[in-house]
Amino acid sequence: MVISIHFATSFSKNFLLAYRYASKHSTFRKKSHNGRQGYQVELGKSPEDLIFLTEIWDLVKDDRNSQILADEQAVQRDSFELIIQCLRQCLKSSDRNIHCNGLTRDYIDHDGAIYFLPGCRFLVFDDFAVNDSGQRWYRYGTVDSEGVFYVDKSAISSAVEQLAKQNKCFYCPLLTWKDVQKQVQALPDSINAEEDSNWIHLSREGRIIGVTRKPSVSARGRADMDTSLTGQYADASKRKREEALTASSEGTNDIIEPVKMPKKISYHDVGGLREETRLLREAVELPLRYPELVQDLGIKPPKGVLLYGPPGCGKTLLAQAVAQEVQATFFSVKGPEFLSPMHGQSEKKLRELFAQAEKKAPSVIFFDEIDAFAFDRSRATATFEATLVAQFLSLMDGFDRRGQVVVIATTNRLDILDRALLRPGRFDYRIRVSLPQRIDREHILRLHTTKMPLDEKVDLPDLADKTKGYTGADLAALCAKAALIAVSRALGQDMNHWPSSLDKELTSRIKVTLEDFNDALQQVVPSTEDDEDDDLARAK
Repeated sequence: MVISIHFATSFSKNFLLAYRYASKHSTFRKKSHNGRQGYQVELGKSPEDLIFLTEIWDLVKDDRNSQILADEQAVQRDSFELIIQCLRQCLKSSDRNIHCNGLTRDYIDHDGAIYFLPGCRFLVFDDFAVNDSGQRWYRYGTVDSEGVFYVDKSAISSAVEQLAKQNKCFYCPLLTWKDVQKQVQALPDSINAEEDSNWIHLSREGRIIGVTRKPSVSARGRADMDTSLTGQYADASKRKREEALTASSEGTNDIIEPVKMPKKISYHDVGGLREETRLLREAVELPLRYPELVQDLGIKPPKGVLLYGPPGCGKTLLAQAVAQEVQATFFSVKGPEFLSPMHGQSEKKLRELFAQAEKKAPSVIFFDEIDAFAFDRSRATATFEATLVAQFLSLMDGFDRRGQVVVIATTNRLDILDRALLRPGRFDYRIRVSLPQRIDREHILRLHTTKMPLDEKVDLPDLADKTKGYTGADLAALCAKAALIAVSRALGQDMNHWPSSLDKELTSRIKVTLEDFNDALQQVVPSTEDDEDDDLARAK
């Protein structure tokens, strides 16, 4: 792939600087592109050309008259900016091949096994220790009745190309597609695990479905240490991993357990959110409660529902309520819980979660703060972040029991989510949970003051008028603060003289007054700016 930079003739400062710098290159020449006169340089893969590319990019990246070309095809600037950043890191590396494959010298295996490295750290297609995530080339193919696995090389080539486009590395000058094709063709045409000791069969429900690589001795340690205590410990660890892998493939691994909520949560516990509740029940409750009806009508229920809006508006409570109303198994996960510095651990947790949800269907998988790990891959600063998003997308696409497993996610940063998540077939429904309106605020206040001894002068409708911009969580905090002020007033200002225990006569005299709420309003302020809700509406 030939990378060229064309900059049209203009009188801008950027053009003059780029012209002066590009004229030093041996390929500099006058050339028109799309009918526009200008100049062009063609760059190869030598270190000198890569350095030249990263330096001239700083001059032309913000110039609208310039154009980056890959084999004379225009490339988007934001995509190529990511390539430039990776090239700069590559130039600082002592070994270009090690950098591009995301390896270190300590991880290079010398056991003679066949590995497939397409030549980019963002294309994870093998099971090196450092890249223990992503796809496997030996998952593409078929198994005959004798257990022989036949590799589908055309499917591997297509998968590599698709992943390269997704990860914005398709136009990298160091990624040579002829070399990738040579590597694909060098892979074995078939794998017989009975004859080749490097492979073992992958089974499910007693049926051979494929092959997987047998862990190598060199991945464990030196051969002369296999009889030592360290070697014995490694053997035991390997056996445990193999047992866990077998249990997971048969659907018997209960590593991730569903959440048992301490109390019954119903729709009546959700203050306001009437329209949001209706939309969520339509998307989730219908297919989970009446699966036969959905099947008879030929309806394709949504795989995922995304609740977005300012924090504290009841998104989590709404998801818990719908799960309990339909008596579905509820898996609740905070987004940051999946982030792990260990390679492959985050993706493993995701796979285990989805496997358990399908096993215990009907079930709801709830991701709170999904933006913590499913953000735009163009913003990823590490390889595992991009592969984690890719793993999540593949799991969303791979539901076998559609309609009986639903993913509900919440976010207050819709703008940073990966755009691939929002296409049909993944998060089909997007429901905006906005700040509560006046009638909703009154409803929320009544819910939180139901068991509270209110003074007769407390006017909840008037209090709802005064709390414009408050979220549901803010209103709950307001009621709690007013109650604490009332208790403090009844016990006295001097805390040193508070009684060791409370008698019924004292507690019966406690009333939460209008003055308590007015004092609480001075201390509990809205946690969300008014314009934040408008920003989320525009992001939609």
